[in-house]
Amino acid sequence: MNKEALLLIIAQKGYNIGFGKMKHFITYNIYCKIPRATSLFVILIGILQLLNFYKINISVNTQEIISACLIFLGIVALVLMLLHNDQI
Repeated sequence: MNKEALLLIIAQKGYNIGFGKMKHFITYNIYCKIPRATSLFVILIGILQLLNFYKINISVNTQEIISACLIFLGIVALVLMLLHNDQI
């Protein structure tokens, strides 16, 4: 093995390690941000259902129950996510 072959092997291993690191951190970043976006989206849908222009399509008593449940589930998801992030 000469010097050029050794440098080529070291460069390839370094590239593979760097690529794996970036792939891991991108996956971890997606894993951390998707639950936040989902719970925020659920809360926004619950608040949207409380608006007057949306109440036309659903019966009166069911509307408030659905929106209250969605807002409650969104807040619970945010709290659980915050508790999970504190443990890491």
